[in-house]
Amino acid sequence: MHRIPLYRSAPRPGPVRRRVIDTTLRTVVASCVAIGVSAAAGCGHASGGNTAPTASTSATPSPVSAGILGAQGIPALPSDSPSPPPDSPGGSTTPAALADGKSAAYLKTVDAHARTVTFDLIELLMGDAATKEWLKTHPDEPDGPPEGYMIVNDNSRLRTLAFAAQTSVKVVDLNASDPSIPKPIKLADLPGHLAGERQAALPYWLTVKNGQVTALEEVYLA
Repeated sequence: MHRIPLYRSAPRPGPVRRRVIDTTLRTVVASCVAIGVSAAAGCGHASGGNTAPTASTSATPSPVSAGILGAQGIPALPSDSPSPPPDSPGGSTTPAALADGKSAAYLKTVDAHARTVTFDLIELLMGDAATKEWLKTHPDEPDGPPEGYMIVNDNSRLRTLAFAAQTSVKVVDLNASDPSIPKPIKLADLPGHLAGERQAALPYWLTVKNGQVTALEEVYLA
């Protein structure tokens, strides 16, 4: 009896195993490449290093546009430009704050309907204060100003303030027996009174409280 070698009748495994090994190797290599790319990307984000910049959803303003538009997109002055003054010379009536208390001023206009007054702020000095100011320009006259008072008005700015709900008004009546005692009038009558004494305007004491005029009193100056 002849014996047939078994290995000759069995299928040859060489090519099949090589294909399995090749396929497995490709899978392993592809996985390693993917892992390497992910790791590199992760390192780049962690270190903030050489990753390419991504497009931002909001554009950063250029230096030119930043000088024209403020932080909220509101027109803004360039940093080297001076801010406009609160009061402008030459007849402007831009509202301006005035400290609470009593201040002297020349009244320019009174709007009884809008309940506002526009005035030129001055310094009305009397007594020792007038003498001290007088000596600055008249050192050889120690007795002080001849009239006994001084008016200092070193600018032409105009200010506008609103009247309070309750405002007292007193004016000088030159026809009265004692014009130094001011008489009360209605606020609505004040514009007419001012119009009658444009040629010889007298100063007023303005009493301001919480940014509003609560009292006006004309000052008699002999």
